[in-house]
Amino acid sequence: MKALLVEVVKSIDDNRTKEFIELAKAAGYEIVGILRQLRCTPDPAYYLGKGKVKELVEMVEALKPDKIIFNKELRPNQAINLENLTKKEVVDRIQLILEIFTKRAGTKEAKLQIELAQLRYLLPKLKMYVKYAKREEFPGFHGPGYYQTAKYERMIRKRIAKIERELEKIRYEREERRKIRRELGFSLVALAGYSNAGKSTLLNRLTKSNVPVDDKLFTTLGTYTRFAQFNGRKVLLSDTIGFIEDLPHLVIEAFKSTLEEITLADLIILVVDASEPIQEIIRKINTANKVLEEVGAAEKPIITALNKIDRLFSKEIKEILSKIEGYTPNPIPISALYGYNLDKLCTKAEQLLPKCIQIRARLPLKPDTNFLVSHIYNRGNVKYIIYSNNKVEVKFEVLPQSSEYFRRIIENAGGTIEIIH
Repeated sequence: MKALLVEVVKSIDDNRTKEFIELAKAAGYEIVGILRQLRCTPDPAYYLGKGKVKELVEMVEALKPDKIIFNKELRPNQAINLENLTKKEVVDRIQLILEIFTKRAGTKEAKLQIELAQLRYLLPKLKMYVKYAKREEFPGFHGPGYYQTAKYERMIRKRIAKIERELEKIRYEREERRKIRRELGFSLVALAGYSNAGKSTLLNRLTKSNVPVDDKLFTTLGTYTRFAQFNGRKVLLSDTIGFIEDLPHLVIEAFKSTLEEITLADLIILVVDASEPIQEIIRKINTANKVLEEVGAAEKPIITALNKIDRLFSKEIKEILSKIEGYTPNPIPISALYGYNLDKLCTKAEQLLPKCIQIRARLPLKPDTNFLVSHIYNRGNVKYIIYSNNKVEVKFEVLPQSSEYFRRIIENAGGTIEIIH
């Protein structure tokens, strides 16, 4: 499908055209042309100025695109006015992102979240159609068309309510799983960052997994959680949806349950593509910080993983480190693809995670004792195991909130437990 891109920027130095083109291509469009306007204040009727609107109409007639795509969020009246003028469907930034999400969605949760965002986006547009109909700007629409639209609006609201209930159920189930994981002694670590920074590649490298990886925007929409070890410390590592500048609030709201993996994490690893120009690196760090603040995670411990250093020289890495100072905490240059400096990343992560307590357990040797010892080994960081005189002594580390769980299962097995702070 052919698309004409319309990019409105506030500064001549704005260099986000490449990202805009990548978004359009990710949605499956063939770019036939780009119209660019330098404008600080959008026109209330068309977003563009009168001269550019005329130029847009001329480009549509010459290039014959199937759709017109704006890099900004349009108000419903602006989109309708432009469609009436050009006789083409007009897509704004929100719709474009949702189209990409629709193509990428794989899980039931992701599909529900996308549908919720789409329906919430559609409602104001429907209201505008009704408003125009009442003013008789759509001849004939005030008859059966008006009532059909009103009926459609009620159906949308009903569907929104149903999706919200389904997502709340999924959210509750995920929270229950988190509680169990915490009780079992696992810290939660979330990978966050700009889309296509290499989060999924890092997850695969740290957990020896094989989650989908692609050099495209928004490859990950769901949440992948896998076991990892940071210097012997067992954690659950989650890959999350990628950020992008001006990520619409309704998208953040719709993906609330997915983004909670970041909000409720004990530690955030912010992954940044360090192979880009320094201005892009800083812009994307600022965008990530803004999203983290919006979801309530800005005060969490953060490590900044400066990824893709395999594409850089040592001098370039040092320059990046000096220029991002003050923009983001704990920067560590890494290569997720080749594993460079991941030992430093793991060491820093282990230092920033909540402190564990040590437990010394003494158990009688019985047929099921080895099963319990194996359970402790899988859930905690075991320091030593000593077998002697029909008894076994195990010293291990777990999170403080897990101590009661281990006390219960050890005492039920006829053993004793000693907390060592």
